[in-house]
Order: sequence, then structure tokens, then C-alpha cells
Amino acid sequence: ASYSSSEEPIISKSNQGNGKTTKEKIVITNKEVLADSVGNEELEDSESEEEEDLVPTEFDPVVVDTDEELFKKSIDWWFKKEDFQALEKVYQSMYGRREVFSSGHWRNVVFFYALSKSSSDRGVEIKLKYIEGLKGWGKQFPNSMAQMIALAEAYKKLAWEYRGHGLARTITDEGGKKFSENLQKSMLVAEDVIKLDPKDPYIFTVMLDDGKGLGMSKEDFSGILEMSRSLEPLFFPTYQTMAVILLPRWYGDPGE
Repeated sequence: ASYSSSEEPIISKSNQGNGKTTKEKIVITNKEVLADSVGNEELEDSESEEEEDLVPTEFDPVVVDTDEELFKKSIDWWFKKEDFQALEKVYQSMYGRREVFSSGHWRNVVFFYALSKSSSDRGVEIKLKYIEGLKGWGKQFPNSMAQMIALAEAYKKLAWEYRGHGLARTITDEGGKKFSENLQKSMLVAEDVIKLDPKDPYIFTVMLDDGKGLGMSKEDFSGILEMSRSLEPLFFPTYQTMAVILLPRWYGDPGE
């Protein structure tokens, strides 16, 4: 079944005044088809013709304001199907806007969380496969803001996978080397994003995390925080990341 493209996608608009997302108009085509295609918890691929008929083949405005789970499953589905055009259109519909779900979760944060779901399990190979998928996206859409932010975060997560999640004394020489190399890759991609004058503060949380592992100075941390605050003063995840950095176990002083 193919989605109709006779109507222009109409996605929810945000209320810039109070940070809440209000529903202006929602258009959902083939809602039953969508529910079948993204409703399974496992989202398993199937080669049967009957199940393949349920796969969305074109972008359609399926972002439902009040349904965060549907949003996450849709993003995960499109990435697995390499429907990068659909991902681009969803991201552009919220880019530069102050949009949150009723849960309070920022829509851009949920977008990147759902995007990386396929690499959430531990293992270097899983992370590398996800990065290859993102690179395929980049070939179709060069200078895609969403793809570049996702890639920067993916290198960061790969770095921590190489390092391991234990204490510093448990890190191997090879693990430490790969940790540093991939954090630097992440930071380079993030710097390319900054050159494009981003309107998404999520990239600054990635940069702060990179700096945490690379030994960035407090002055540099503060500079990144200020860039995020200047763009979107209400973006909570940046403050949360900075708060962790200021713990005594990282770069903070007791009581700071």
C-alpha cells in the first residue's frame, strides 16, 4: 500500500511563547496502515508480500502530537528501511522550533533517541553498523543537519563502547586509544555542524559530552553552554549535561 501524496504535509506548529506544542492541524492518511506498519514492538522485517504491503513507501504527516510512542516507532522504522527522505521531512518540520511532547520531552531529543534505537545494545559491531547506515544517509543528503548531529552522537557512543563502562583503571591501552580517536571524530563532525549555523541546540549536548572525555577546559565548557543558551535558553538537556560535568568526579570542585 502506498501513501497518498495529494495533500501537503501539515505538521503541528509550536507555541513559541510558552514552550508548549499546540495542535494546529493534523492530517493522517491510511492511519490503519500506519498502525499496522509501526505498531509491532519488535518491528521485525518480513519478506512476505502481505507484510511488505504495510510498509510506508512515501512520506506522510504521521507525527501525532499526543503520541510520543508512535513518533519513536515511526523514526526507527524509517531508518531501518533507509527512507531518509521521510526522516529529513520530519526533522525539518520541527527544526528551529520549540516543540515538546505532553511528557515534557523535547521533540528533537526524542527524534535522535529513536534514531539510535537500533544501536542501543552494547557491542562495537552494532555501533559501527549504525554509523554505516548514517553515512548512507549522508550520501543521499549532503550537509543534512539531522544526519550530521546523529553521526556526531554515534561516534561519541562508539568511543564509550571502546572505552568500556568501568573505572579508569579498567581501560585497556587499545580501548583508550579508540576512545580518544572516536571522540575526536565526533567533535570534528560537531564543528562542521556549527559552521552551518545550527538552529538545534542538541548538538551542544554532544559537544559537551565529547569535551568531558577529551579533557576540555572549564572555559571551553562554559563557551559551549553559552552557545546553547543563546540559541534556546529553555533547552534542559544542555544544562543537565553541564551539571554532570561539574560533579567532583569529572571537572567540578566540591560544592560547585
